[in-house]
Amino acid sequence: MENTSVKRALNVCCFACIIYIGMFLSFPALVKGEDIQIPMLLPEDGRGTGKPVILKLKGKTYSRNGWFDQMVGAGRADPSEQFVISVLRKYKKGSLTDIRNLWMPDEQAKIVGYLTSAEHLAERQEYFRRMTRSRFLGKVHYGSYIIFVVQNEIEGYDPNVTNFTIKKIKNRFYLTNQLANDPVLSNVAVKFTKNLHPGIKNNSR
Repeated sequence: MENTSVKRALNVCCFACIIYIGMFLSFPALVKGEDIQIPMLLPEDGRGTGKPVILKLKGKTYSRNGWFDQMVGAGRADPSEQFVISVLRKYKKGSLTDIRNLWMPDEQAKIVGYLTSAEHLAERQEYFRRMTRSRFLGKVHYGSYIIFVVQNEIEGYDPNVTNFTIKKIKNRFYLTNQLANDPVLSNVAVKFTKNLHPGIKNNSR
């Protein structure tokens, strides 16, 4: 009888824990000034067995003030923002060399291999040329990296959101995929993006 009671108590506790974790993970990212608070489980093992924590990172949101053309025209873009703006410009009209040089030196060969087909490069550039307007939604600092969330309005397509991960090396910014397999970053990007623009399609860069 005692064992049955213990089992029931354990089952209730486990069920309550599952409900609590599910509710915890459903909370959106919270933005308080320059603090971005993101609920998640650590360690992130994909099985939901980690410990619920609030991850606090430095960042900002742009409200309606993040349109590229307005920021450039008013001289309001800082060096990291200027770099991301230049990324879209070069993906629209730049050469393969221009695009290659946007990336971290140890990633450039892979990028060139990906875009080595002239047809593929033309296809990508045509997609970027259809972008009629872009704006910053937010950015978050993640160690030595900065992740920008950018909304794009695209002719003939639904608006989407792209995450640009950049890193500064010797006073120069580069695009990077170094965090592509980082399980913590994937949660940060998804929750931060949903908080900024719920329901919009996300295409990480």
